[in-house]
Amino acid sequence: MMDKKKVLELLKGNNPVNSSTFFATVSGVVTTNPGMVRRVDNDIPEIGLITTKSFQVKPNPGNREPVIVEPEEGSFGNAVGLRNPGMEEGLKGLEEMISKKPLRSILNVSVSGNSVEEFVTLVKYFEGLADIIELNLSCPHATGGYGMAIGKDPEVVYTYLIEIRKSTDALVFAKLTPNVESIGETALAAVEGGADGITAINTVGPRLYTEPVSGAPLLLNASGNKGGMSGRWIKETALEKVGEIRKALGPDIPIIGMGGIENGNDVRNMMNAGADVAGIGSLFASVEPWNWQDFFKSLKTDLVEGGDSASRLKRTDSGMKYEPHTVTQIKDLPGDVRIIQLDGKIKYDAGQFAFLWIPGTGEKPFSIMSGDPLTFLIKKKGIFTSRVMELEAGDRIFVRGLYGKSAPETDKETVLIAAGGTGLASALKLAEKFAGEGKSVHTFHGMSTPGQEAMADDFLGFGSYTAVPDGGKAGRVINRMMEALRENTSPFDGGISAAGCALYTIGPLPFMEKAAYAFTAERGSADDVLLSIETHTKCGVGLCGECECGGHLTCREGTWFKWSEMNEN
Repeated sequence: MMDKKKVLELLKGNNPVNSSTFFATVSGVVTTNPGMVRRVDNDIPEIGLITTKSFQVKPNPGNREPVIVEPEEGSFGNAVGLRNPGMEEGLKGLEEMISKKPLRSILNVSVSGNSVEEFVTLVKYFEGLADIIELNLSCPHATGGYGMAIGKDPEVVYTYLIEIRKSTDALVFAKLTPNVESIGETALAAVEGGADGITAINTVGPRLYTEPVSGAPLLLNASGNKGGMSGRWIKETALEKVGEIRKALGPDIPIIGMGGIENGNDVRNMMNAGADVAGIGSLFASVEPWNWQDFFKSLKTDLVEGGDSASRLKRTDSGMKYEPHTVTQIKDLPGDVRIIQLDGKIKYDAGQFAFLWIPGTGEKPFSIMSGDPLTFLIKKKGIFTSRVMELEAGDRIFVRGLYGKSAPETDKETVLIAAGGTGLASALKLAEKFAGEGKSVHTFHGMSTPGQEAMADDFLGFGSYTAVPDGGKAGRVINRMMEALRENTSPFDGGISAAGCALYTIGPLPFMEKAAYAFTAERGSADDVLLSIETHTKCGVGLCGECECGGHLTCREGTWFKWSEMNEN
């Protein structure tokens, strides 16, 4: 934790633009968990202030997907709904991360309450860890009593800050909504109440977003399916509002300004409007994680020297466009499993996935089983998959993607694929990939229920296929795989040993762990075992940070991890 005076000196010393200028992340984008906080702190020195997601007193599951949409390139709608693990788990995760290595950056912890008492509780809970505590008085799509419901009234803001200030001497910033008649008046009320600084702006709106083909609302929430606006289309509003705040507060109060920043000129404009630090949010959707270091280095150069060298590292296509498809064929398997075939085709790599969206129901990500015709293997689990089970041939469904990356290569001549349940969907393209490289491929499929041998004949075109029902004992197929490996029996020919194999495993984590432990026990190297870690993916473009695993965004950087990497983490 930094000294308060030092933090304020860093913030106010960040303007005018010079070689020591740094950027900030914003609440709810990328640095939403300890893994991504650590990665940004380690990898992007140009970011000197890291903001967490907004924590509440109790866990909040947030809204159902979709939670982020991109109606226009570079312009987003969002309604995450303050999804967070609650203050206890939030603090625990941050403390564990910092105990291993202190942060280089200023840590700005965002908090959201629906009363003065809740805000006081949250501030007291995080004040021993945070360099700044940011009060979320601005979220436009939170449930009643939170966010903008508080921040739209200057008198309420003043009252909240007076009471919060009585309870703490921590640095407290108020994050303000632009959806008010006079944001300068609100900012002044916050500072007069005891705020040390201002963060602005949060998203504009909310508004309704519709899919152009179906005309159906894209977002799903209790606020009329509406969501806030962020990104390119709020750029001018952000500059105007930050300028109003600076005019109302004078030169001394630090302002963290954000809204639609895309290049060095945007940062310069934001700081000229009055911001001491420029926050970067939606822009992350346009920059691949492996380009972050070069991008932010170039962005700082552009800010200081002029030009726009950073833009060469941006994606120029929208990553969230929905394409309509028609269900052409359905095959139901035992155990509430369904193969759903759609019209059209898609070119994809082993390990990539797509989102399926049904108007009025929502969306979920699924591995692609076949690209021609476009085919998915789905098991009934919750609301969305239950709706998929009701679809009939001729019904319409929407697809967006691709996401993820191709599975890593191996120099081994033999590839074992251990797939549990619907993890088999990813296995078919994987078998095709390695068979096409001339490798000996053997797929082992663990089923919960006999009769789930989906597309078995297709697998036989790329090597051997062995299916084993669990029979009440999870992961029985792993035992069968290891028996065949030890005994060099069919489907193995030529006496293959574990040392000559690579293992790719897909499915529930306990299943994959069992496969990894069994394989490495037979002289196999942990570097030759790869696991497909399918984390909770909500946006697909790297903004929400929910899919983080080991400091990586699986939606952008792929789901595959070496067993040796998993052990290290």
